Amino acid sequence: MSHIVDNYKHYMGSHCSSTLISNVLKYNGLDISEELCFGIGAGLGFVYRKAFNPPLYFVLGRADDIEEKVMYCLGGMAIPYTTDNDQTAWKQLTSSIDHGNPAIINVDASCLEYLRKKFNLFDHVRYGGHRVLVLDYSNEKKTVTVADYLWSQYQTVSIEHLQNARSSQDGQMSADNLMYTLLLPGRYFSIKDAIISGIRMNVKTMSQPWFDLIGLSGVGKFCDRVLTWPRLMKEEDIKKNAYMVYMMLEVVGTGGGNFRRLYARFLREANEYLGSKTIRKAIEVYSELGRLWKEVALLFKISSEDVTKGIWAGTEKNKILLEQIKKYENNGIMLLQDYLNE
Repeated sequence: MSHIVDNYKHYMGSHCSSTLISNVLKYNGLDISEELCFGIGAGLGFVYRKAFNPPLYFVLGRADDIEEKVMYCLGGMAIPYTTDNDQTAWKQLTSSIDHGNPAIINVDASCLEYLRKKFNLFDHVRYGGHRVLVLDYSNEKKTVTVADYLWSQYQTVSIEHLQNARSSQDGQMSADNLMYTLLLPGRYFSIKDAIISGIRMNVKTMSQPWFDLIGLSGVGKFCDRVLTWPRLMKEEDIKKNAYMVYMMLEVVGTGGGNFRRLYARFLREANEYLGSKTIRKAIEVYSELGRLWKEVALLFKISSEDVTKGIWAGTEKNKILLEQIKKYENNGIMLLQDYLNE
C-alpha cells in the first residue's frame, strides 16, 4: 500500500510536538515555523516531580498540550481523544488516514525500537508523552509508517508495536491512546495576535501554576532540592536519575538547554512581528538560560558516571549556578509580563 496521505513533506526539528504541528499546518497551507509553533503553543514550562517505584525524578522543561494551544491561538481547534479501548483507537486512527489527514498521536517511546536505539534512556524509564505522526498503514503487511521529529526518513513499525506504544499505561506520563483531530479555521488569526496570545498564556502557566512542582515554583524547588538527592537514594538510583535528567534537559527533544534555546529562537522570530525592546531583552535572558541549563545538564552527565563529581561535587560554584538559573527564569517571565503591560 502506498502512502495514503499524499503531498505531506516532512521537516526535521528540535522537539516532537512543535515540529509535527508545524509540518501538519504546512501540509494544510499555513507556512509557520517550529519555533513559532512552540511559542504560540506556550511551550515553555517546567515539571519536577518524583515517582516512588522506581524512585526516579521527572524533570522536563516544557508545558503540555502545545497542539491545543497553537490551534486555539490561531483560531482553530486540536481536539484530544483518548480511550482505553485499543480497537476503538485503531479505528479512529485509520479513519483519519483514510480521509487524507496525518494523525498526531502519543506513544510510549520505550515501546518503539528505533527510539530505543537512538536514545539509550528507556531501559528503566517509561515515557508515554512522545508524539509521532502517522501517515500510512497496511493491514496486509501489518505495519504503519510514521514521521518523527529527529528523523529525515519515515519509520516503519509493526501495528502491534504501535498499539503497545499507544496503549501503554506505565510511567509518570502514560500514552492513553491519545490522538489529536485538527479543526482548521476558515481564516487563521494573524500571526502577531497569535504570538501575543501565546506569550500571555505562557506567562500565566509559568507564574501561576496549578501545582507547586511546575512552572517557576517547580524551577525553584528543583534548584533548592537537587543537591540533596544523594542523601535520599542508593548510588545506583542516583546514577540513573542523573543520566535521565541529563537526557531530558539536553538531548531528548529539547533543542538543547532545556527548551530555553528553542524559546529564545521563538522570541527572536516573534520580534520580527512585535518590534519590542523588552522582547529583545527577553531573548538575551532565554539565550543565557539555554547556556546555564546546558551547563547543569553536563554536570548531571558527569554525575551519572561518578556521583562524587559533577552536580554533587560539593562545590560552591554549583550552588551559584542553580541560583543563577532561578534568577534568570524569574527575570524572563517578568520581562514577558512587562511586554504584555506595554
